[in-house]
Amino acid sequence: MNSSWKKHLTELFMVTLGVLLAFALSAWWQNRQEKQRIHTDLDNIHQELQHNYDALLSAYVHHQKIIYEIDSCPAQLVMQLRPPRTVDLAWQSSDQSQLRKRIDNDRYLRLLRIYQYNQVLNKHTTEASSVMTQINVMSPYLMAETLLQSPSKEQLDGFRLIRRKSWKPIFEDWVNYEVEQILEIRGYFRRYGGN
Repeated sequence: MNSSWKKHLTELFMVTLGVLLAFALSAWWQNRQEKQRIHTDLDNIHQELQHNYDALLSAYVHHQKIIYEIDSCPAQLVMQLRPPRTVDLAWQSSDQSQLRKRIDNDRYLRLLRIYQYNQVLNKHTTEASSVMTQINVMSPYLMAETLLQSPSKEQLDGFRLIRRKSWKPIFEDWVNYEVEQILEIRGYFRRYGGN
């Protein structure tokens, strides 16, 4: 009978050990998959940030040129809306709760700030497009009226003032938002690699 108990205890021990090993293996595998997912998410976010950085730089140069032309030669200025085409698909599709747990807090907060700037910039783009459409609908009529009458210096100055007061703030805001996001992305790359 004594050997029977030993046999049962041994079997119980082996079953328990097998179950515990299965749980440990399962936890290890889930942890590994989670780390791989975070790594993939960060790679995708990094690529997205690089795309956004390039788009922001291009738009920044364009908008700086428009601000200069508004001041220097507004009568010849042809407005071209060229908002930065930034995206946030990788950020939105990442598992942010796991990302926040698995990366250091500073890195997560930097990413969060970058994508908050992205939302502000996209909102400004929508609003600016609406305002620019309204201005551009009226602007040719004002310009034609002024030019058809052999415009006086005062009329041309009035037209320039309309352009400066309505268009310049839009592009200045764009440039400010772009600079903020460019600096945030550049700081992120400096700290965590890239660009």
